[in-house]
Amino acid sequence: MTSTAKYRKAVSALASARPIALTVVGLLLVLVPSAGVLSAYAGTTHSPSLVELSGSRRDSSPLLDSADIAPSLEPRQPSVGSIPVGATPDAVGYDPANGDVYVANGGSDNVTVINATQGEVVVSISVGAYPDGIAYDAANGNIYEVNDVSDNVSVICGATNAVIATVPVGAAPYGVAYDGANGYIYVADNGSNNVTVINGTSNEVLAQIPVGGGPHGIAYDPANGDLYVANWLTNNVTVINGTTESVAGSVAMGPGDLNLDGVAYDGTTGDVYVTNAIDGGDQGVAVVNGTPGRLVGWIPVGAGPVGIASDAANGYLYVANWDSNDLSVIETATETVVGSLPAGSEPIAVGYDSTNHFLYVADEASDAVSVLTPSVYPVTFAENGLPLGSEWYVNVSGQPSRNATGSSVTMYLLNGSYPYSIGCANASWAAPNGSFLVSGNPVDIQVAFHLVTYPVTVYESGLPDRALATEGWSAEVGGRVQSTKSNTSTVLSLPNGSYDYLVFGPSGYVVTAASTGNCTAIEPRTVIVCGGPSEVHASFAKGRTAVLTFAAKELAKNQEWCVEVEQLALCSSAESIRSPFLTAGSYTFSVVSPLTGQNVTGKIGETTLVFSDGVIQTIVLQKNTKVDLTFRYAYAVIFTERGLPAGITWSVTVAGVTVSNLSGDPIHFSLTNGTHSYHIGAEAGFKGTGLPARAAIRGEPSSVAVTFVKR
Repeated sequence: MTSTAKYRKAVSALASARPIALTVVGLLLVLVPSAGVLSAYAGTTHSPSLVELSGSRRDSSPLLDSADIAPSLEPRQPSVGSIPVGATPDAVGYDPANGDVYVANGGSDNVTVINATQGEVVVSISVGAYPDGIAYDAANGNIYEVNDVSDNVSVICGATNAVIATVPVGAAPYGVAYDGANGYIYVADNGSNNVTVINGTSNEVLAQIPVGGGPHGIAYDPANGDLYVANWLTNNVTVINGTTESVAGSVAMGPGDLNLDGVAYDGTTGDVYVTNAIDGGDQGVAVVNGTPGRLVGWIPVGAGPVGIASDAANGYLYVANWDSNDLSVIETATETVVGSLPAGSEPIAVGYDSTNHFLYVADEASDAVSVLTPSVYPVTFAENGLPLGSEWYVNVSGQPSRNATGSSVTMYLLNGSYPYSIGCANASWAAPNGSFLVSGNPVDIQVAFHLVTYPVTVYESGLPDRALATEGWSAEVGGRVQSTKSNTSTVLSLPNGSYDYLVFGPSGYVVTAASTGNCTAIEPRTVIVCGGPSEVHASFAKGRTAVLTFAAKELAKNQEWCVEVEQLALCSSAESIRSPFLTAGSYTFSVVSPLTGQNVTGKIGETTLVFSDGVIQTIVLQKNTKVDLTFRYAYAVIFTERGLPAGITWSVTVAGVTVSNLSGDPIHFSLTNGTHSYHIGAEAGFKGTGLPARAAIRGEPSSVAVTFVKR
């Protein structure tokens, strides 16, 4: 906008939306155009849930700059296109009862009625001089249209599309809003600095409430019953108590030459939004918290923001930018511009039709209404791989960062292509970045997290070239083994953590080692990985080495079993396992049982060790040592009987333990590997014989069939 004259013609834009508790199919959501505030509501006795904007910053957060505004995104195709209307369209309103869209044409003193279903002009209605704002009365189905030059309001019957009354108001009325709680109509009189209150039932003027200088936009907050009036000349917002019809307070918009125009209420956030379109000033949308009535935020948008409308279904605001010929799309949950939609020449007002989800934009310079389909679609990121309860983040270009501790993050976006990055509060976890395309359908993205690994380099020194080339050496870190020949270093990749390590080589070579890195380990034979590379330096020298040999008893043939020496896993299905050549010293080791419930004991000479339940033992290794392991596991042995009459008690005794049951029912024992004798008993007159004659357990369950005969 380039002059005060233009502002006089297109100063205020008001947007209204359906009531918060709206259950009607249609939703009235309108944007206010120039010289009159347009408020359109749908619904029941509640007022619309529409939001309006104003300029300021939220608490102490910094203002956003143009770099924070997302690039333009094309609307879903096909859009309806452009519909010619009267001269200089300035306001748009929607009637959910008849499905028509009403356009106030300031230059031709009439209102164009558009059938929203067919996208065609139905009729043109003559009204007062320079019509500007429009509001819908859900209680009586009438449309209230303010006439800037004739200082009155034309009342249009939604059923007949005819003017049924004309109500005188203050000077130069611009904005208009409907209060669903009391059924009143509120008109912002720009020329007389007041708000006229009209009874929607009788169309009589009830009161005139003094407000700030040059009131333009006005909106109703159904949450607290207040009305918010944007005052162009005094740079503030007047708060009117809808119950007492008196001024409850005012909200200063801050220093500077502002032009407060459109006002809207958003039921999803409970905030009021006010547009500011002054030349050379901070052009954007101010956020006012409705309950305490204070300025809490500022949202930069396009150039010359005037009209504003709210989509209560998805929590988005649409701001008509008069100078940049587009609509800014704001997500109210994050108060961030998520994209823009192209409009016609000098868009000044916008209305939202909840029935067909179209936007109707009054293009003042093209004498037409642009019809857009600004549908947004859910984009869901679903993660896998993270530990339960981990906090993770999704950063989509042009969007605020989203975080969650659950398994998914969902946002709603316009059509377009979006790059994204993924993060986690725990830097040990990461996921790949990427991009996605929204094209008229929901988008699902799988996010696979993985542990971030860092190099752990083990360096060797001291081995002769021949030993290095023929026998080589090995390093085990955190249970992972890397063996090499000829090379004096080897690299393993590990996530953050503390790891025991073991370095070993040919027979007759002992080793000393130490680790370094971002975090230096204190414990011997331990390396710490913490966000960067780590190193282990091992030095070999001639010396005495030893081997640990583990021998297993009582395991089934070909049953695999394992031992761990300093977390180095050694597994075999043979009867014995040998460790590599180890330097004399102290070592921890444990036995990994192949079966649950295993009772494992070991003997080193005359010393008995217990390894059940993952017990770790320590040995001081000075020479080759053998550990004899006995695996004792109880397998199920089931005794079944036949030949006994019903109701007779029978029994089985194994190793002095007797178990009884009634005839027909089995008897269960748990026995370890080996051959077990048993005794069969029964009530007098019966003798039992079992097969096999002895219960032989060989690493698996078995059964014994018992046959009873009369003595």
